[in-house]
Amino acid sequence: MKIECNAFEGCTSLENLKFEDGIMRIGNWAFKNCIGLSSIFIPYTVSDLRATAFVGCTGIETIQFGGWMICDMYWLIVAMTSAGEGGVGGHLKKILVPKGAKEFYSNQMMKTYELKHDGDLDRKYASLIEEATTR
Repeated sequence: MKIECNAFEGCTSLENLKFEDGIMRIGNWAFKNCIGLSSIFIPYTVSDLRATAFVGCTGIETIQFGGWMICDMYWLIVAMTSAGEGGVGGHLKKILVPKGAKEFYSNQMMKTYELKHDGDLDRKYASLIEEATTR
């Protein structure tokens, strides 16, 4: 299953997204400019998360992962660190990961950030990672 490009673009009534297991792809601009969106739950089944999926969703405060992500973390980092280009980064306060996965996600995030910024490390996003106690 996938969420197509531009599927919910401009939908201002979306506040919380909880994707069900089975979603494998979230397309480009799928939730572009959904300014009311404040939290996202991404299941472990997502293997293709496009960098532009949440462009303009400037109100996102929490992203939660339902399992160990198998998608390329690069796209998530690009989306989160592009606040100046309408990305998520501006209001993000918490990244929730499965219990026991904090170190894995921190390491993946920092490796990815290094690739994007040629070693110019900003630990801001890695420091937002917390382990979730519930799904």
